[in-house]
Parts: sequence; structure tokens; C-alpha cells
Amino acid sequence: MILIADSGSSKTDWAIIEDQKITRITGQGMNPYFMSEADLHAILQNDLSGFNQCTFNAIHFFGAGCTPGVMSLKIKTVVESYFQCSNIQIESDIVGAAKALIQNQEGLILILGTGMNSGWFNGQKIVNQVPSLGYLLGDEASGANIGKSLLTAYLRNELPTNLHVIMQQFLKTESVPEIITQLYQHPYPNRWLASIAALFKDCNNHPYLSTLVRQSFDLLCQRVLSKYDPKNTVVNATGSIAYYYQTELKAALEMHGRSLGVVIQKPIEGLINYYAH
Repeated sequence: MILIADSGSSKTDWAIIEDQKITRITGQGMNPYFMSEADLHAILQNDLSGFNQCTFNAIHFFGAGCTPGVMSLKIKTVVESYFQCSNIQIESDIVGAAKALIQNQEGLILILGTGMNSGWFNGQKIVNQVPSLGYLLGDEASGANIGKSLLTAYLRNELPTNLHVIMQQFLKTESVPEIITQLYQHPYPNRWLASIAALFKDCNNHPYLSTLVRQSFDLLCQRVLSKYDPKNTVVNATGSIAYYYQTELKAALEMHGRSLGVVIQKPIEGLINYYAH
């Protein structure tokens, strides 16, 4: 019996593999940078109630913010306190994405969801990585980053009328002080900003949105992907932003001498295949 988790800042996809049976659960995101151990433990209790008595042969947790050291240890401590298992592996979300996308092959991996992450995978581990720096300093082309650009455009009255209406219905106000207060007082501002980007996923053919996203991808190529070996041109990507804006991502990569390889929306299905066989 194996438990697998792919955890981002907004949600966690869980899979329980027992013989030929697979149970899938979607729960709250578990980023150790933004949450206390008590918060993380409460999420496990809420999302996996009833499974803490299961005896797992192995637990594989891949999470945003699970960098080696204090943050991965924080998650491991919480998981150990909740489940009966002596084999618990905690690794970064980029490792999980690599295994889901290209299994044991070498390749350049990109995550574009609520946040952004990237790295060169040698078939076993990440051996080269440009730091994402989080939503305040980096996370170029992430949902939070795109959401921030859209919110700025709304507050400065730059959005086309139809996009402005969508944003107004979501925010329920045009008051700049109220919106700024809402952003700064939100317990997880990165999630809130990413939820703004998600509002427009069905408008990805809109010229304004397409241009904004393309500019975000250009910045990603310039500030992050350009720092990887130019001989490794194929970029394999996962996450909602990569999935819904494949056309814009492919065009931006090609303009910067790279190409788009495997794209999946969620790593969890690839991780199930990886560990079930």
C-alpha cells in the first residue's frame, strides 16, 4: 500500500495505491513556507480522515517549498506524526514533476501553477536549478504572477471592458483601498492572486490576455530558462498555466531557441504510473 502526494500552494492531489485499486483525493495545498506544523496537521486530518490508521509500505510526498533541510523536515515531521509508515520520502515538487513527465529520463522540467519552479533532472534527481524566489521576488509566469498583472491592470483601468466586468464580478468592488486591503490581509496572497488568473482560463484566446501571458512567458525565458544549458532545448511542463496556455508557451520558447516537450496538467497521474509499475 503506497501513498503519493503532489502538493502545490493551492491544492494537494493524493493517490492511495492498494494492489490494483487506486483512490484519488484532492485536498488543500501544504506549503511549509506559509504554514505551521499545526496548520499542516489540521489539513491532513481534514483531507485524509480515516486513512491515518492505514499501514503504508511507502509514502512519497512531493511538495512546493519542500527544499532539502528545514522545510522538508517540517513536512516529514507532520506526516510521521499522522501515518503509520517507516518509509517516508519528502521531495520537492520539481522532482515529482520530473518523474511524472519523463520518468527516469534526463530533461528540463518546468512547473507553472500557482507558483513556478524549474530544474534539470538527470533521471534520478535535480542537479541544476534556478531558484524560483517565490511570488514576491520571482515566480515568473506563474498563476500568482499573471494574477498580479491582471489585478494591476484592473486597478489602473487598463483591462478591456469584457475582462474588466469579469474581474469586477469577482472582486465585487472597484475601490482601490478595499482591494489592496483584501490582498494584504488574505492569509495566502499567492493563492488569491492565482485565483484571479484562473478566472480567465476560458478567455485564453482573447488578444489582451494572450499578449499579457506571452509577455510573462518571455520574461520567464529571459530570467530563468536562459540560465540553463542552451544545448538542452526541450522543456517539459506541468501545471494549470502551462496546460491552458500551451500555445503561448510554445511560441515563447521557440522565440528563445527552445521547444515544448511533454505537457500535463497534473503530475499525480504520471506519479501513479511511476510507482504502480
